[in-house]
Amino acid sequence: MSQTLENPKVSVVIPVKNSAKTIGNCLAALYLNNNVDFETLVVDDGCTDNTIDIVSKYKCSVLKNNVYPGVSGARNAGAFVANGDVLVFIDSDIVVSKDALLRISERIQSTDAVVGILSKNIRYNNFSSQYKNLWMNYTFNKLADNISLIFSSVAAIKRDIFLKHGGFDVNYMSPNVEDNELGIRLRDAGYSIILDKDLQVEHLKKYTFLSLLKTHYSRTKGLIKLYHRKKLIGLSKKNPSSVPNNYLFNIPLTIALICLLFSFSLRGHISSKIAIAVFLSTLFVFINFNWLHFLNKNRGVFFALKSLLYLPLEFIVIIFGLAIGQIEYLTGKRY
Repeated sequence: MSQTLENPKVSVVIPVKNSAKTIGNCLAALYLNNNVDFETLVVDDGCTDNTIDIVSKYKCSVLKNNVYPGVSGARNAGAFVANGDVLVFIDSDIVVSKDALLRISERIQSTDAVVGILSKNIRYNNFSSQYKNLWMNYTFNKLADNISLIFSSVAAIKRDIFLKHGGFDVNYMSPNVEDNELGIRLRDAGYSIILDKDLQVEHLKKYTFLSLLKTHYSRTKGLIKLYHRKKLIGLSKKNPSSVPNNYLFNIPLTIALICLLFSFSLRGHISSKIAIAVFLSTLFVFINFNWLHFLNKNRGVFFALKSLLYLPLEFIVIIFGLAIGQIEYLTGKRY
């Protein structure tokens, strides 16, 4: 663990790329934090809209990301010129509470990094946005207080530690699992990352059905490549993601259900196939019961039933992402 800080100065780093729809809300909420000494560095990662015009209305330092293009390079660029003892990374579509920076300042005095979570409440009411946001809240609330991942939607790290370990991996140009990767490095170096479940932020991201599936696919592909690079595959290895371990049983179960479905096109043993289908379906509901119960409690039974129908499609996409990720990694595409 690094040295203890008292009343640390905070540097908030926000990468932006065509973020005009959300950056105003992001900064307006941030500047309600008037009880902490902080600076804001907005890093332009190639904006072609009026994002910077909106940013100019606030007391921010704006810099261009000219070295390593992409979200990781942009965050690093801000960190390298920051004056604070503590780096707070938020995305341009994040709305923090008015006491978020004070809470971070207090918590990080006795640890090395602090991570928050997404609130259950967002302003988009469509199924895909609600489902994704609730999933992030649910999974992070299941984690222990000491974790081995960074969540870049809202994460604070002591600047000396961040610079010593090279910051975010610049090979990640788009948001994917670059924050997981940094968390693994910090964990392996012996640093402490605290999950503050009361440090909650709103995510101003509206998902469509297709973008939700695309997110499952790209994240799964990124995770399997990361696990290979870090040699994290194995029953004895600690899970460096927010995904509950029991959730992984859905993968072989979904494959079994798909195979069974195809078997109905073959003649014979119909009664046995129906019995197996009932058993596997019951097992599927059992494995996902806690998640479905959480959805029912927070959004009602209709939302939970809709989610139950959606889950098999989600796992099919995840399986596809795993397969493509494996193939790409084995053929030399490591990121």
